[in-house]
Amino acid sequence: MNSPDVCFNLILASTALSDIDGISAAGATAQDRRQTPALDAEFLALKKIGPNCIPLSPLGICSPVVLTRAALSFVDHELKVFDVGASITPKCDLQTVQYKAVAKDCRQSPAMPLDLAFAIFDQGRRSGKSAQPQQQQVLAECVPGGTTTASLILESLNVSCEGLVSNSLPPQMQDLTVLKNKVIEAALLRANKDCSSSTGQNLKERCQQEPLYAVAQNGDAFQAFAAGFIIGALENGVKSILLAGGAQMLAVYHLTASLKKAMPTQIKIDATDLSNRCLVATTPWIMHDRHSDIRTLATAVGATLHAEDFTLGSSVHKGLRAYEEGNVKEGVGAGGALYLAKNVARVDDATLLSQIESVYSLVL
Repeated sequence: MNSPDVCFNLILASTALSDIDGISAAGATAQDRRQTPALDAEFLALKKIGPNCIPLSPLGICSPVVLTRAALSFVDHELKVFDVGASITPKCDLQTVQYKAVAKDCRQSPAMPLDLAFAIFDQGRRSGKSAQPQQQQVLAECVPGGTTTASLILESLNVSCEGLVSNSLPPQMQDLTVLKNKVIEAALLRANKDCSSSTGQNLKERCQQEPLYAVAQNGDAFQAFAAGFIIGALENGVKSILLAGGAQMLAVYHLTASLKKAMPTQIKIDATDLSNRCLVATTPWIMHDRHSDIRTLATAVGATLHAEDFTLGSSVHKGLRAYEEGNVKEGVGAGGALYLAKNVARVDDATLLSQIESVYSLVL
């Protein structure tokens, strides 16, 4: 039997930063946010229905997994779920993973030991090397608080991202951006002090030489695993990798490029492989967010960025129209799934919207 043309790889992880109220819309409370990766994976993999089976934002807006599930229903695909550090293990089929890390609160201590970051990276690389070259490989994530850790590793890797990264919270809650900025500032200050005292270097110098140090200090397990997967897949001859997300995928893209630059003899890919074979696909709500600038961030890291021209504005459901008002915006590979539905399955907007509404109605 031939493999499907698309392999959708969903990578789950958690960070203690998500316990901070106001950091993420991926769950109404800290406990909800710990459950979010498991709930999203189960909704996608087990086709669950009914109330309380998907995460809701603090304002009651549904997880973008609804969009992902609806869009992928049109695409012949294989689904693989990797749990590399979710706070709660999902009850669905998982790919075998030996090393995991729930990232610690990096304001107080490193997110994880450096050797563990390397181990997670290496197992991601092995997973990428086992990917089928003829399939389009899609990487998606569910990491509550992940835009904060994305900002942190971008800053650690010398990419200024102030004002560029979207918030999953709506405009009326944008004052919480001040909170996120304070968290980022505190984590970078702590990491710089640790780095200086242990190595005599500043954080950016150390991360330039050893990019996974950025993940170990201020990142999450998804980032290490995904960068490894991309490198392994490219080494194995995969021709097309779709990075389904926004700032988190741009951070992984830059981490991957930094690893290639820092380890030219160990990483056997050409300099142009990353730019020629990887596309970042996000949602229109990220692309057109007036409170951030994803295009400038993509340019800064040298990635090709795409978002479909699609709207939920005419939906019969208020909870879906809320995406047009700046709620949630992206996650669980929603932007990539919309890309696949429209460009691989050639689904028109009206049919796609109808299917999203049908899936949404299953959880009311």
